[in-house]
Amino acid sequence: MERLPISLEPDSIPRSLSYSMYDIIISLPHDVVKDILKHDVSALVRAWPYFPPIPCRTKRVWIYQRSTKTIVYIIRLDYHCHPACLYQLENPIPLKAMKEWHEDGHTQIPGPTPKWLWHYVRPCRRVW
Repeated sequence: MERLPISLEPDSIPRSLSYSMYDIIISLPHDVVKDILKHDVSALVRAWPYFPPIPCRTKRVWIYQRSTKTIVYIIRLDYHCHPACLYQLENPIPLKAMKEWHEDGHTQIPGPTPKWLWHYVRPCRRVW
């Protein structure tokens, strides 16, 4: 079972230039990801039991799928922290990259997103 931090607020995020203050990674079970694909974003609004509330400053949520052990989707949030767009990565972020993230000293999901993950963002397609 993945450990959950007490909060995702700025004080709990490592002070480093290698992490984005506006992106977080969350882990969701397959059935919740299927709901999100159908534009049912209630899991993101209610959050618990999957992750702590999403901080207001968050602009993007990277979804780590437990079933495939990859990051396949990114949700862009609007100004009010509501889901605005869902993108599917055409090249999912591989397990090897996730292992590098763990070796980077950060093992918690949910957690801050390392900036080097942006190398995997293109190409992507908008789902909704």
